[in-house]
Amino acid sequence: MRKGFVVLISLAIALGLVFLIVVLGVLASYIRRRQEGYQPAPTMVLEKSASIQDRVPPAFLFGTVGGNGARDAPTV
Repeated sequence: MRKGFVVLISLAIALGLVFLIVVLGVLASYIRRRQEGYQPAPTMVLEKSASIQDRVPPAFLFGTVGGNGARDAPTV
C-alpha cells in the first residue's frame, strides 16, 4: 500500500474514534441527568413595568464617585 492511503485510513479511524467518544459522552450525560431527575429551570417572563420599578437610578449609584460630587474627576 502507498503511504498516502495508510495515512488517510489512519486519519479516518482516528476521526471515527473521536466521534464515537463524543457521542458516548453525550449519551452518558443524558442518561445521568435522567437518573438524577434533572428538571429544567422554570422560565418566567417579567413585565417590563415591574422591572423598571425595581431598578436603582444611576445618579444614586454614582453620586459619590468623585469624592466631592459626580461632576468632579477622580484623582489618582
